[in-house]
Amino acid sequence: MNNAFQPSQKAANNTALAQQQMNEQAAQKSQTMSMVDQYTPYGSLTYEPIGDYNGTQRWSATTNLSPNEQRIEDFSTNARSNLAETAASQSDFLKHYLSQGVDTSGAPALQSAYQASGLNGYNSNYSADYGQNYNQQFSGDVGGGYNTGFSQNVGGGYDTNYARDIGGGYNTGFSGDLGGNYNQQFSGDIGGGYDTGFNRNIGGSYSDTLGDGFTTGVDLQKQYNTDFSDERNQVENALMQRLQPQQQQDEGGLRNQLIQSGLRPGTAAWNSEMDRLQRGVNDQRLAVVANAGQEQTRLVNMARDAAGFYNDATLSQAGFGNDALSQQFQQQNQAALNSAQFGQNAQLAQNNSALGQAQFGQNAQLAQNAAAYQAWQAQQSAQLNQNNAALGQAQFGSQQQTAQNQAAMGQAQFGSQQQINQNAAAMGQAQFGSQQQQLQNDAAYQQWMGQQAAQQAQNEAVMGQANYSNNAQLTAAQLANDARGQYMQEAYAARNQPINEINALMAGSQVNQPNFVNTPQANMQAAQIGQATPNPVGSGIFQLGAAAIGAGGRIAGR
Repeated sequence: MNNAFQPSQKAANNTALAQQQMNEQAAQKSQTMSMVDQYTPYGSLTYEPIGDYNGTQRWSATTNLSPNEQRIEDFSTNARSNLAETAASQSDFLKHYLSQGVDTSGAPALQSAYQASGLNGYNSNYSADYGQNYNQQFSGDVGGGYNTGFSQNVGGGYDTNYARDIGGGYNTGFSGDLGGNYNQQFSGDIGGGYDTGFNRNIGGSYSDTLGDGFTTGVDLQKQYNTDFSDERNQVENALMQRLQPQQQQDEGGLRNQLIQSGLRPGTAAWNSEMDRLQRGVNDQRLAVVANAGQEQTRLVNMARDAAGFYNDATLSQAGFGNDALSQQFQQQNQAALNSAQFGQNAQLAQNNSALGQAQFGQNAQLAQNAAAYQAWQAQQSAQLNQNNAALGQAQFGSQQQTAQNQAAMGQAQFGSQQQINQNAAAMGQAQFGSQQQQLQNDAAYQQWMGQQAAQQAQNEAVMGQANYSNNAQLTAAQLANDARGQYMQEAYAARNQPINEINALMAGSQVNQPNFVNTPQANMQAAQIGQATPNPVGSGIFQLGAAAIGAGGRIAGR
């Protein structure tokens, strides 16, 4: 019964062929409907039939630019062609141009030295003679009442033996055991990726010598006169002699005033006024010492300035030449170093990665050691507190002895004050006879100061003239070197300009590769022999709809 309803083999083949023809027709229809012409403001894409191939229609796709875009494209193509031709002609010129070195024959000569001016007429020897009218011999007799033997007996209560017993609670033996958790052994394995063999070859252009023209030693003035103690003493003595008559007069006037007021030597009021007078005398002495020191400092500074000026001129001359050579040396070596440094960056990055991996494994051990260390510190703190308590007990016993010693020293000092007052009176009496000599010395000192000022003015004029001459020479040399540097920059710029130009020409003459749209593809389903025949019409309609959806909203169909 089933055999009656099965088609024959021939009928099945005829069905397959019919289905194949319908599929081909549907594919051709779908292909034709998919080739939608496209139009944009910048150009268009159109399809045209170009003939039959084995019964199948063939098509061509044509892209047309808009008039404005086509005009731009024509200009660009022409410009790239001109640039390529110019670059080809310039390359022939560069073959000969680059074979020649940079011509520096016209560059100004490098100035590395100048003739330093001397200090002719400079005199650092100042007169220390105040003249015959100056006399340093003053009356120094203080009389028999002057005594330098003061009482130094502090009594039996003074004791230098202090208690040093801090008791048995003081312990210097601290625990040094950090516990079994503390471990100093860290992992030092950084892996096979770490490599310390860097490329250290900086090339033959690197130099470690500055050449024969570099100055390494100059003849400097390393010593100058600093001993002006005689001059200082002369100034101090002159000023003191000038003050002594007035001091003696003031003391005598004060004594007469106090006696007329009813006060007598030894009373509290008498001692207070005399002490006030003595403090004024001491202040005047300190002022004299300071003025004499200033004069000595002035003389030393003048000698130092003379030596410093000579050394500065010598060093400036040597340094100027060395700076010029050093700049050239550094430029050459920097280029070599930059080349060598580039090759080490990759190895450094690899080593950093290996170090980071090794460091990660040590963090746990570090945390464990920190905990053990904190426990050890707590134990040490307890021992320190015990020791501080013992020290406090020992210090208390020493404070009592200190107070006892201070009381004994105060008693001894009181006995010496009376002798000091007696000595002050004797010194005042000896100083009274020097007023006339002081006035005479003041006049001689003023004359001497005028001579010193004249010599100082002459020396300053000589130094100013020498500085002016040296600065003028240094400025001229610097201007010459600046001109040389400018010449070298212009020479290298002129050499690099043709190279930059041909690079620009080559960059602007690149060929633009054309871009093509994707050709629509027709899908054809093969015939299925022995199965139900699909609806070719429905299949074609579905493909057409998919093609229309894929075209996008900006595509206009015809």
